[in-house]
Amino acid sequence: MSFLALLLLILTVDPTGWHTFGGNPCHIGFADVEFSSGDLRLLWSFDLGKHVWRYTRGTNVWSTSPVAAEVDGRVLIFVGAYDRNLYCIDALSGKEVWEFTTGGSLNFAPAFAWVKGEPTLFVVSSDRTVYAVGARDGVRKWCYETQPWSYTICEAVASSPVTGEIGGRTVLIFGIWNSDRRPVKGFQRGELFVLDASNGEKLWSKVLSSTYLSSPAYVSMGDSPFIFISSADGNLYCLRGETGEEIWRFTTGSEIRSSPTVAEIGGRRVVLVGTRFGTLYALDAENGGLIWSYKAGHAIDSTPAVGVVKGRTMVFFGSCDRAVHAVDGKTGRRLWRYITGKYITAQPILGRIKGRVVVFISSLDDKIYALDGGSGKLIWSYKGGGRLWPYETRGENLWSSPILLASKGVPLLLFPSYDGRLYVFTDLMSQP
Repeated sequence: MSFLALLLLILTVDPTGWHTFGGNPCHIGFADVEFSSGDLRLLWSFDLGKHVWRYTRGTNVWSTSPVAAEVDGRVLIFVGAYDRNLYCIDALSGKEVWEFTTGGSLNFAPAFAWVKGEPTLFVVSSDRTVYAVGARDGVRKWCYETQPWSYTICEAVASSPVTGEIGGRTVLIFGIWNSDRRPVKGFQRGELFVLDASNGEKLWSKVLSSTYLSSPAYVSMGDSPFIFISSADGNLYCLRGETGEEIWRFTTGSEIRSSPTVAEIGGRRVVLVGTRFGTLYALDAENGGLIWSYKAGHAIDSTPAVGVVKGRTMVFFGSCDRAVHAVDGKTGRRLWRYITGKYITAQPILGRIKGRVVVFISSLDDKIYALDGGSGKLIWSYKGGGRLWPYETRGENLWSSPILLASKGVPLLLFPSYDGRLYVFTDLMSQP
């Protein structure tokens, strides 16, 4: 197998499933989904909320980033919402299959995995609890409370979980920030948890920060599992999966809200992460050494995506400078930039239209864009409804990202719009 073919294999996500935030445990954001035309049509939309609550800093508007998986021959979409519900929706019809209610709002993507032969959803709620739910029926399998309730405990700020294999068993990995307002022995704690995915047993946890944690990335290097996670205090960590031992730490000097992406570029594993100072860093995954950095015009809260365009590995991300950026994966040199109507915090996702790589990304101007991966030229865009609230606290709010998948050969683009609806598109040639 050629190096390019091997690289494409590493980057590709199963087209019938998008099992976690970023598509896979490395957050690559690339799916082997191809549209026959750049003229996409709306297939269906789904209302994710029955009641509009007041605006709160740090909330999603309206949904989490969705995930999807094929279960018993049918592709199902799973998406959490501000109304505390986790929804399961049939990918082709848009009909609700089941819903599961948690004790708090759902601001981060769930994760899907087959655990001992059973399809299972995992979601972390602001009620400080992670839930394992049967993907077929929405029945709770187990739950784990990261911090007991008290009169002074605050709502948690969680991350999107990811699953991996450590010590021969499937594990669930997630970060969560808990705090207690009591005047004596109060705390603020950003903690990484690793649980047995089959029963919720805690294998280990580690306090990394007093601030929020990103969604972790998981990867095996040299047959050993490693976890990469960033903190709002400006640190990026590489931890040993079995024990939580810190392998290295990279301090950026600026707040981080972006989640790390791990990709193979130029024959080595590279970790990519953005900062609120507007710098994207590319680091050697083995030792944390700086490979290159790139400066955007404003904060980079967007999680990078990686793809191969005409033989060149490229990194794509959005910024609060309102632009989508594309840089060379080996050097960090800017290749193109596309300006939208407002700032971008969503992760871009990569698919194909008529054989060419295309970047799909949503902006706070209420639109989703399809851009040519090689040139940055606009191919298609769609404007959703207006946001539920006409204001937000920049840097505090969490914005969902689109995903790609295919069901029975039909390519689908999922756009969780900030008007409270999930929009699903396909091309003009495909018939469900």
